[in-house]
Amino acid sequence: MTVYFFGTLLIVATIAMAAMASISYLLVPLGRPAAMSYGRWGTRLSMVGVLAVVVMLNYLFVAQRYDVEYVYNYSSSELEPYFRVAAVWAGQPGSFVIWALWGIIGAQFLIRRTRHNEPYVLSVVMMIQTALLIFMLIRNPFILHITADGLPPADGKGLNPTLHNMWMLIHPPILFVGFALMAIPYGYAIAGLWRRDYDGWVKYALPWATASWSTLGLALLLGGYWAYETLGWGGYWAWDPVENSALVPWLTVAALIHGMLVQRANGSMRRINVIMAVATYSLVFYSTFLTRSGVLSSFSVHSFVEEGLKWIMTTFLLIIIVLGTSVIIWRWRDIPQLPLSEKLLSRDSFFSLMILVILLMAGIVALGTSMPVISSIPRVGTALQEFLGSVFTLDDGTTYDPNAQPFEDGRFGLVGSFYSTSVPPLGLILAVLMIIGPLLGQRDSNARALLRTIRIPGVVAFVVTAIAVVLGARSIFVALYVGIATFAVGTNIVMIVRTLKAGWLRIGGYLAHVGIMIFVVGAIASTWYATPETRILVPEGQTMSIYGYDVAFNGWRMDAKGQGVLDMNVTRGGRVTSATPMLYFNPRMGATMATPSVRSDLYQDMYISPVEYQPPFDRNIADLNQGQTKEVGPYAITFNGFVVPTDKTTDKADISAQLTIVYEGKSYDITPGIIVLANETDPAKAVQEMPVELPGGYTASMAAFDPNQKRVIVRVGGLNLPVDPARAVVTVTVKPGIVLVWAGIIIAVLGGAIAVVRRQLEAGQLTLPSFKGALAKLAFWRRDGSVPA
Repeated sequence: MTVYFFGTLLIVATIAMAAMASISYLLVPLGRPAAMSYGRWGTRLSMVGVLAVVVMLNYLFVAQRYDVEYVYNYSSSELEPYFRVAAVWAGQPGSFVIWALWGIIGAQFLIRRTRHNEPYVLSVVMMIQTALLIFMLIRNPFILHITADGLPPADGKGLNPTLHNMWMLIHPPILFVGFALMAIPYGYAIAGLWRRDYDGWVKYALPWATASWSTLGLALLLGGYWAYETLGWGGYWAWDPVENSALVPWLTVAALIHGMLVQRANGSMRRINVIMAVATYSLVFYSTFLTRSGVLSSFSVHSFVEEGLKWIMTTFLLIIIVLGTSVIIWRWRDIPQLPLSEKLLSRDSFFSLMILVILLMAGIVALGTSMPVISSIPRVGTALQEFLGSVFTLDDGTTYDPNAQPFEDGRFGLVGSFYSTSVPPLGLILAVLMIIGPLLGQRDSNARALLRTIRIPGVVAFVVTAIAVVLGARSIFVALYVGIATFAVGTNIVMIVRTLKAGWLRIGGYLAHVGIMIFVVGAIASTWYATPETRILVPEGQTMSIYGYDVAFNGWRMDAKGQGVLDMNVTRGGRVTSATPMLYFNPRMGATMATPSVRSDLYQDMYISPVEYQPPFDRNIADLNQGQTKEVGPYAITFNGFVVPTDKTTDKADISAQLTIVYEGKSYDITPGIIVLANETDPAKAVQEMPVELPGGYTASMAAFDPNQKRVIVRVGGLNLPVDPARAVVTVTVKPGIVLVWAGIIIAVLGGAIAVVRRQLEAGQLTLPSFKGALAKLAFWRRDGSVPA
């Protein structure tokens, strides 16, 4: 009770501090400047409160306090200490805790650093923080676990085994960093509209928007890699609604960043940018609503199904949308508009088209992800089913649970084929725009100079495309993607080389473009050039050859955690590496868990996913359930039931199995048995077999039995049939170019990080020591200390 009382009191007090901060900051522009100090103190005390909640929750997990419901549900004594920490954010309550933590840390960087914007921005940010804390209170992580006898449980349920992965230690926290940072551009947009500072807000919001794009991109990478090396289906992106819910705001914030760059250059796109800023954070909360309200529980294996947040989250989502929309409408006519360049060969034109394409991609993904909600509207679902069902495969609620009943109210979802059909054409257009856009001047460009610039990247792209065709790219679409993406990589590298003369911190955007296009090439290579997923059966001690690899099965073993491991070796070109796919039954999940093994080379991965372990098979025995028939050598043996002793007063019990034997067309009834001597102290003598002679000169005996399961194992003596070795059944596929997927995202995130530093310096929100000597030539600023415009 003490844990629940103090934990709940701590959350309530933190809510009060956050609400006080938001209200106090709101009073400042309303003519109460003295309220600024209350806002700052409320923000700081809120951070103290959230940190205290985080520390307390971590302590409960590390100390194995299974009397707390949240700890009981997500931890156990078998869990390693570092996974106990990761279990803090494994469930819905803890995810709100970590989101609130990053949000309040971000708020600290806005105090005294946002100049005149501080009260406007922080009133919004602390309002959002208050909402997160209210969600945390509703899904209270300190609720106690009450048992029937009133005693605390001896152990917890444990963590989902698929989350026992180092990437899941850092993926959720980084994801919530991205979500938390996206609140700040939203706050700046509201501040800019409120203060009529229609350009100034962009200067301060751009670094935060870029940071949120980078961190969310890194989170998507980590989540994809976790799926790739843990789930066993061989991919890294399945268009699951929960995956999409993070992808959509990542796309819209990318559009926002490009819109901000256009506005900073010539003052255009002011209205569009505030709309995108409001829409992006609205989508963050909308995605949270989808994944945490339970509306997607029948359409996603990742969504939370707990109830209790649906209506409060809906309410706050409406507040976010209404607040932003109201301020936009309020200032709409007051926002000055400057036209974009009318020249086609201008950065204005190409960036505008890029923004349009990115928003269309985000809209398609958002539409597909929202279909379970849209189709729940009466009569809408049935109409949409008739329209979309003729083109795409629909999910009637049974895709993730084949035992479930299809929905009869018209609800449905869209499976991966919808996205893989509709999104790639837009991606191809975007890649074309990324070839030319970075090379153009802001308002106009010289066509001849442009052609000279793209000659070398164009030739390289042509050669790469030709190689792709020779290697098997028979699809025009695939060849176009490879060629255009390579072309875009080349032109952006040209811009990196040119821009380095003005300082290395100016290359961030171009580097991000290079990374995205490298990712595209990797995605194409690992999908279209992947070998078919082939199932092979490898006997213990033997080797099978497939796709240029030799796969040997050494045997099955239990690891230190009691999980089954298929011990295998993979050989290619004289290099031998171990492969340890895992296959075991997990009581918590009530299912067999399969973990793949990935053998990575520089240019391709060999992906081994376990299917089945077949133990050694002794052909001299028959494992029979009652009524079952199996053949052993020349005999067909049927188990009819047990004969148990009726006299229970003796110290001897004899149990026999009633068997029917068919041999050379004739049927025989036999009853081999076992005598159990209760008073015998020697285990070797306590159980004695009673074999029976069989026609043909062999014997039948009971090797083992289970009366409760009505099961018996019969051994036929004298046949001396061979024992088949254990066998591993696995699926194997080879994925060339998969390393480009991971490298591309890492390069893009690195480019985003460089851009963040640059924009923070421009906004005066970051200071770095001056470089000396040779490093000065690479510095962002000039030798005289000035910063390029």
